[in-house]
Formats: sequence, structure tokens, C-alpha cells
Amino acid sequence: MAILGTDDRVQVGNTVQPQYKAIVSIVVTFPDGASASASGAMIGRNTVLTAGHVVYDAAHGGYAKSVFVTPAANGNDITPYGQAAGTKWVADSSWVAGGGSDFSHDTAVISIDRPMGDYTGWYSYASGGAANAYANATVTTSGYPGDKPNATMWTETGVVDRSTATALDFTTALDVYPGQSGSPVFVGSTIVAVVSNASDTTNEAIRISTSFAAVIADQIANNLPAALWPVSSADAGNTVATAAAFNLPVGTSGTVGNNTDSNGDWFKFTADYSGSATWSLTGLGNDLDLVLTDINGNVIASSRHSGVADESVTATLTAGAQYILEVLPVAGLHSGYTLKGTETPTAGTALTGTGRSGELIAGTAGADLIVAPDGNNSIAAGAGDDRIIIGSGAKTIDGGAGYDVAAFLGQQSELNFTVNRTTGAVTLSSYSNSSATLTSTGDTITGVEFLQFSDSTLFLLGPSQAAVARLYTSAFGRTPDVGGMTAQAHASDAGTSLLDLARAFLNSPEGQSHFATADNTAYVTALYKTALGRDPDAAGLQVQVNALNAGLERASLLANFANSAEQKALTASWLYQIG
Repeated sequence: MAILGTDDRVQVGNTVQPQYKAIVSIVVTFPDGASASASGAMIGRNTVLTAGHVVYDAAHGGYAKSVFVTPAANGNDITPYGQAAGTKWVADSSWVAGGGSDFSHDTAVISIDRPMGDYTGWYSYASGGAANAYANATVTTSGYPGDKPNATMWTETGVVDRSTATALDFTTALDVYPGQSGSPVFVGSTIVAVVSNASDTTNEAIRISTSFAAVIADQIANNLPAALWPVSSADAGNTVATAAAFNLPVGTSGTVGNNTDSNGDWFKFTADYSGSATWSLTGLGNDLDLVLTDINGNVIASSRHSGVADESVTATLTAGAQYILEVLPVAGLHSGYTLKGTETPTAGTALTGTGRSGELIAGTAGADLIVAPDGNNSIAAGAGDDRIIIGSGAKTIDGGAGYDVAAFLGQQSELNFTVNRTTGAVTLSSYSNSSATLTSTGDTITGVEFLQFSDSTLFLLGPSQAAVARLYTSAFGRTPDVGGMTAQAHASDAGTSLLDLARAFLNSPEGQSHFATADNTAYVTALYKTALGRDPDAAGLQVQVNALNAGLERASLLANFANSAEQKALTASWLYQIG
């Protein structure tokens, strides 16, 4: 991507203006560990449009393993609507099939874990059309370039120099830079293309094909959980066409049963996740068999005990595959049964509950994304660093081991809650205004270390981890990001001392930007300003400079500031030290 002559991009100072607040910053991590920053735009309540290479890069292992989206970011510390995690991302199939070489199909769509669009709004988009539809059209693009201060939004208007059936080319204007990949290109308020690639003399944006527009529409339509169990077995036929459709619940048993016919009951479902699933057939009035097949009738697992005996099958499912579960009478009519089933997804899977009141949503031993639906439910996240998205209705949430995030749609000021500073338990009681109807009430939360609201994050940490959080503010003059804090907390748990962490912080590029000086007086002055937000008093300055001159290590002084009473008071509004 190139600057075409003079750089004409202009920084967006107020990113929550209507025309800008649905522009998003994107951070992805690929299977080989490589990470990248990009841009995109909200096109639905919880749907983002971007470039294909943002989420699929064959050189780094294919599809990204994690995606995070931040609408209207305005620098490192200003995220007006919080951050959302991706739950599903799909690139144009031609981009994937070509191994990421066919830029004429460099488009992708991302589903995120909560309806950010309720706050930001979203843009319309156009697909297909005549090849010269946008010849000489005036367009605008906005995004997050990597050559500008981190997480700042920039915009520019230009004229299309060449319009083809698949792309818009710019040779005289519309400057872009890496980081702006996936940025929307607007005609008026409608997205007509996304920033994709460049040569030395040309920047190119890719139009949305009609075939990929259908993929986008399907993903938008299916972003919200469908109604799941129970279903009536009275609706269950004994062919693929007449099988009763259901979705398999996660972490708890869905139930069907109590039917009488001689042909058997077939239940058809699509696996939402890859993982292990188990079904049990109990309460039998006569001899029944339980059989699981694929959509073509090939038997995957079966249970065929003789006589009136309980049956059960367990199988490994593949996300997106269709299956048939058959309840078959050995002889005569069904005289009643209860069929229960549950799935345990593989670790790291995004788990979406069904919305049925009283449901348990169970995580795995890995790092899970759990999307709690509306309704009164319980969540047991299990081990791992989990992210739990809270829907409306009362919830009982246990984050389990690891460093877990509970994310709410509302702003912190909209929620009334209490934190037990001994146990870390959180009780959410009520709201102060109507916009909070988008989120949850009556929650009891334990084992969660981060409460993330649309405008802020609260940290609930033990003494050692709280000291690490204060080290962030002392060294960098900012609150920790959740990902960085989690990594440093794990390092602390593994035995890395606060002094060693302070050394690493000082030697980092961000630390050097504050403290790259050989003069002890200048270092202490900078430390006061960064850690405490003020100039040093004369006596304090002299004491600390004398200590350094006498041999005290600079990292030790940084750690001392992190544990000072003044630093604890400054961080008390967002950092709860537990225990």
C-alpha cells in the first residue's frame, strides 16, 4: 500500500461521530503465532466487513485463530464501545482456494460476540454492478494505518481512476498504508469496496462479488442463536426429509421423548462445534435401539442392547456437518422414552448457549469464548483464560481457573454491583437507565478476573497480580490491556519476580519511550510524571536521585513506585485487590 504523492490523510479527532463510529480496528493472530492489525466496518448488529487476507493468510497457517474488533478506537486508551471477540470469520472461497493470491476476491466477513452495532450503528454495502459503475466517482475511506500513532483513525477522499468488475484502482489520490487493509471505501454512506493491495503506483480496493454478498447475508441472518431443545418427537419422521430438526445443546442435556409409532423417530441436526457428543435413551417402555448416522445414512455409532434397557452413544462431531439420530423400535410401537444429548466442544471453541432458561453452559479445560444467551442460565467456564459474553437475564457465572473476562454490553455507570474484596465475588443488582436492557441483571460472578464494560475494564486480582497491574501504570502511564495483563500474570504465577518484570518493562520499546535517559534526575522526574501523574516535590526528587546514585537499580525504584500508597490510591477506581 502506498502514499500517492503527498499524504492527504486526515486524522479523525472525534471517532464517535455518526459517519465514523462503526469503523473498526482489527487485531488477528494466526496459527503460526504471527499477529497483524487491520481495519473494517460494521455492516450488521454483530457483523464486520473486511479484506480476505485479514483473516486468511496461507503463509501463516491459513485462517486466523483469534480475531478482536474495536469500534471507533481513538488511541491506546480510548475505546468508546469496548472490544469484541470474533466468533466466526469467513473469507471469499476463491481467495482461500487460490491460497491468498487472487486479490479480485480479497473480501471477508467476521461475526463478533455481541451486538456492537446497537451502539455504533452499521453501514449499508453494495455488491455486483457494471464494471464502470464507479468510474470517476468520489469516494472516501477511513481506517487505522500502521504508520500513524497506534489505534488512531484516519480518513481521506479521492476519485476512482479505474473501475472494473472486481476492483477500484487509485493512481492519483486515496493514500493507504498497511493497517488500513479491510478499510471500507464509501460512495456516500454505502460501502462499495474494501482496501486490499497496492503496487508502487496504484492502490486497489476490491468490490464485493454477488456470490460473496450471499455469504455475508447468510452470516448476518445466522449470527443470533436459534431456538434449540426441546422439540416434540411427535414431529419426528423416519426419513431425512421428515426428521425433526434440532440443535445440540452444549454443557447440559436437551430432552425429547414420549411418542408412539412403529417406524422410529429420526432427529436431524447440524453440529455447531467440533467435539465429543453423548446421547442417552432412558425411560423405555419397550425395546429401542439408538443409532447415529451421517446425513447419507452411514452409521457412526449405535447402541443395541437386548430387551428394555437404556441405550447410549458417544461420537466425535465435525463443526458444520449434518447428522441423523435414530430412535428405532426393535418390535412394535414406541411406548415412551426420554432422549438426552449434550456436546463437549474442543478447547478454545466459541460456545453459544441456547437461551433456554435454566441451562448450564459448560466450558472446557482450554481458553474458551462463551456467548451467554438471554435467559436465566448458569455458566461454568472451567480452566483456561476464558472470555464470557453476558446476555440479559440472571446468570450464575463461575470463571474457574485461569484469567477470565466477563464482558457486558452496558457502560460501567449503568450497572449497580458490589465486589467482595475478600473472595472476589461480584453481585450485579440493577441498572440506572434504559439502555442497560441490552445486558444482564441479577448476576452472581465468581472466579473472574476482568469485568469488561463498553467504556471501561475493572481488574479483580490477587496481591501479586495487582502489583503487576500497577507496574503497567507506573511504567507506561496507562491501564493494562487484558491480553498483556494476562500474560504477565501467568509469568508472575510461574515465579517471575516483580523486579524482573520491572526490568522487562523498562527495556521494552514502550518503556524506553518514557525513560530513555542516562540522567538519574531526568529518570526520577519522568517516573513521577508517568506513575503518579505529577511533578516530583523537591524533597522526594532528592531522596530518589540519591538512592539511584548510591546504587539502587532503576527497576527497583519502578517496582517501589508500583507498590506505593499513592499509586494504590490512583488505581483504586479500576483495580480491586482481592484477598
